[in-house]
Amino acid sequence: MRSMQGLALTDFQPIPDYHLKAKIAEGGMAEVYEAVYTPLEDEVALKIMKPELARHERYRVRFLREAKLCEKLEHENLVTGFDARRTGSYFFYAMEHIDGATVEERIERDGPFDVRLALYITREVAKALTYLHGRGVIHRDLKPGNFLLTESGKVKIIDLGLAKLPGGMTQDSDQGVTVGTAEYLSPEQARGWDDVDGRSDIYSLGVSLFHMVVGEVPFKGETNQEVIAKQVLSALDRPELKSRQVPAYLHYIIQRMMAKDRGDRFQTPGEVVDQIDENAGDVSDAVRKGPPPKVAPVAGRRASGRRSPGTRGKPPTRAAARRKTRGRRGRRR
Repeated sequence: MRSMQGLALTDFQPIPDYHLKAKIAEGGMAEVYEAVYTPLEDEVALKIMKPELARHERYRVRFLREAKLCEKLEHENLVTGFDARRTGSYFFYAMEHIDGATVEERIERDGPFDVRLALYITREVAKALTYLHGRGVIHRDLKPGNFLLTESGKVKIIDLGLAKLPGGMTQDSDQGVTVGTAEYLSPEQARGWDDVDGRSDIYSLGVSLFHMVVGEVPFKGETNQEVIAKQVLSALDRPELKSRQVPAYLHYIIQRMMAKDRGDRFQTPGEVVDQIDENAGDVSDAVRKGPPPKVAPVAGRRASGRRSPGTRGKPPTRAAARRKTRGRRGRRR
């Protein structure tokens, strides 16, 4: 018989109201499972914090902050979260389960994107940023690995674990600490500045746009420290943009989004949207041609690859969830 350490959570089903079907992703802090919310028989993605990390208050606070933020925010370009709870040693919350692939996966499989598709994704992310920034939330970890492109052509931002909340501080004491992914950090993030604002997200989105168009990030190095130094000191002088013969306006948009001085960048995500609209017109035609090809499952999408109809895959309403779970063990916390 296998030891308890060798058992998967699907072997003993420890989460009330959820039947775990298969693990579809794993990160440093949590695992994500394809699951069924049994009171309503809805398919969801269940994000479960690793119990060994749940013993540390710093990680618990960060995980629960992300869960509560996902519950609170409602936008077509953000993955919806609900039902954050604790049961025994497990902290978890549910998310809508989405068919699709991350943009990073598609780049790794197919190479650089068509310019109009890259601009469409950038525009959709910028719309979500307008919503987030309007509520005082700075994402701080924008990158193609955190953008889901669904089979129907919708773009969803995932992973708010490093978000900066209203009031200027996160709850996990990161003053003076570099937070984010080295290849996409703004210069002010790289320096560990405490007054990072929405223009930092615009820089990271600019890096992501470069990555989509060129097929690789603009600054690379043997170590994170080397990459971080380039984010601060190195000019964006890459021949790949010209070699792919991209439009001059796209080169300008990327250069402006990735300006080292945040005062020289577009100051709001809305300005990014306006620039795309003025220069490229309606870029939604990039996805109207048909759904993107399927790839292997990742967090936040259905492992079977079945397409979700319009209403399927949406989370149960919070009122319905509360009615079904009221009085049960493992109540919402």
